[in-house]
Amino acid sequence: DRGGWRSSLRALDGVRGRGIKLDTFSSSLVMSACESGHQWRQTLPVLASLRRSGLELGVVTRTIAISAWEASERWEGTLVLLAGFPDSGASLSPSTSTVVARTLARHGQWKQALGLLGQLQWPGLQMNVITVNAVGRACEMGRAWEQAGALLRGSIQKYAATAQQHIQKSAPPAQQRSAADVDDRCDASDFRPEDALTPMSPQDLSNLAWTLAKARRTSGVSMQSLVAAVRLKIQEFGPRDLASVMWALATLGQDDPVLFHAAAVQAVRKLHGFEPHELANVAWSYGTRNRGDPDLFQAIQVALAARMNHFDVESFSRMQLTDFARAISSVVWACCIAGVLQRDFVSKARAKLAQLGRALGRRSGAPPVATSLAPRLEGWRTMDEPVVALHLGDRLVLHKPSGWEVDDERNPAAAAASGQERGLMSSYLQAALPPRRWPIAADVAHSYGFLHRLDIPSSGLILVAKTHDAYYDLQVQLSTGELVRDYAVLCHGWAPPRRTEVSAPVQWDEAPNSLTRVRPEGRPARSDLKVVAHASVRSASLSLVAVRIATGRKHQIRAQTGHIGHPTVCDGRYTALPTFRDDSAWCPRNLLHRCRLAFRDGGGAVRDVEAPLPKSLWQALQGATARDATSGCVIRMWASSEGVGNWHTCSSLPWGPHGRAGLGV
Repeated sequence: DRGGWRSSLRALDGVRGRGIKLDTFSSSLVMSACESGHQWRQTLPVLASLRRSGLELGVVTRTIAISAWEASERWEGTLVLLAGFPDSGASLSPSTSTVVARTLARHGQWKQALGLLGQLQWPGLQMNVITVNAVGRACEMGRAWEQAGALLRGSIQKYAATAQQHIQKSAPPAQQRSAADVDDRCDASDFRPEDALTPMSPQDLSNLAWTLAKARRTSGVSMQSLVAAVRLKIQEFGPRDLASVMWALATLGQDDPVLFHAAAVQAVRKLHGFEPHELANVAWSYGTRNRGDPDLFQAIQVALAARMNHFDVESFSRMQLTDFARAISSVVWACCIAGVLQRDFVSKARAKLAQLGRALGRRSGAPPVATSLAPRLEGWRTMDEPVVALHLGDRLVLHKPSGWEVDDERNPAAAAASGQERGLMSSYLQAALPPRRWPIAADVAHSYGFLHRLDIPSSGLILVAKTHDAYYDLQVQLSTGELVRDYAVLCHGWAPPRRTEVSAPVQWDEAPNSLTRVRPEGRPARSDLKVVAHASVRSASLSLVAVRIATGRKHQIRAQTGHIGHPTVCDGRYTALPTFRDDSAWCPRNLLHRCRLAFRDGGGAVRDVEAPLPKSLWQALQGATARDATSGCVIRMWASSEGVGNWHTCSSLPWGPHGRAGLGV
């Protein structure tokens, strides 16, 4: 009952049952509870009740309803609620008009969005750069470049740079002159981006940065000016706005050292005012941008440990338990990647996460029962559906075939959305572990128990938690680097054996078919490499590479190997189309296979699971010609039941006098 909306509605029913009239203040309280609980539908009876009582919808009530409806499909309702503001003489804040514009943009309603901007010329209504950006986004999505131009011509001059970005993205090539005209208008004016940002309050700056980060866009805003404006007012930021703006700037790839240092000083001073998720956002920001500040990280660990000591799991809702657990896991990860994770803190984190996991399990359904999946282990190398490679009491390891998707909370039912036929690993898991006995198998907030993803074309081992407490135990192992993930990869070109690591930040968005790119502003990503063999197929040079990832970013291996000039074989996303066609003639699919997982079980014992290459891949390898004797031995081993072998036992090719592989006899 997040926000207490159920209790509020029951109280509302009780009041109406006694014939007591509802006033606007009480209605606003009920609406606020519904908004906090993301229950936009429940605002409808409250609004209807106010109308029947002959009461006007006040500015507070309208604003809350608009905010509640933002996440719904009912974008028309936000316009109806907005229409009452001028008549009542009330003042609409820029943030509320932005919510309406953002809702319209999400649904591509550019005509209505432009109408909203026209309404903002009414007395009492205000606009800001975020509102104009959202309206421009709606025009961009509707390819309405002419309307975006009208938006520019009719809007305040200082927002011209914002509108111009959307014209460039929505106009066809033949109409790019309009965009050039916009540039001329901007140059002719005295407009400077910092002029619009400097007067903004810390809350407005935080909201602007957050909006841009959520949209993964910087259109119309000079990031240098935004950083400068935040830096200028950093001492005025309260804990909530400070956590929000630093998270947003880190997400947008900004890592200004002066700002990060100043923000760290302010965060340490005001640490007592941060909520757990805000502490996590600050820690994540510094960990993601590689801005190690020992004093800040130590203070965050001390503060969060104190919160853990006083956090009574029985006094909070299921969602609050989940949020607290995520905050702990995020801080553990950030401190580990910064190299400042304290042993006492991680011990407390493990204990509290175990307690939270058990509490979540108790509230999710029936207690877990023993399940036998052993019959599925036989003949897994030739099967085209998932099988169990290791089955323990509270966790298991699955082998995912190529073509199956590890679906989680970020991308549910993506197969249906894309129109492609593929198996969903969650469906297999729920058939093997009935959710009425293993509730986490149907819990989207905990990724159905999956600890990590694996690209759809790839095959290999997936670690799955069968209980909530096992999930958080494995999350700590993942965050601290205890969980080992090794891969067998076939790449183009003869990679130099001296190459033992790729540390290149990567960036992506959440769209189903988006690519991962190496970008300076991306998130840190590191892969350790061992070039174990050189070979050739049809005159194409190839390298067998053993890979161990230190981070698990989307398409990390495929993007990073492509970045260093050695893309993976038969990869239609990260190689040119002619190369992909040539590869497909002898290799049936992308040759990237997670061959080994190592982790600790519930009793602390190390479990090591290996998976040799599937039949289709080792048959493709058998057609390769080794460049030297050492490579020949490795190719034969990889193509046999022995598999790739342990990371520590396989060796890189010997270096030649100029860094090339030395040829054996």
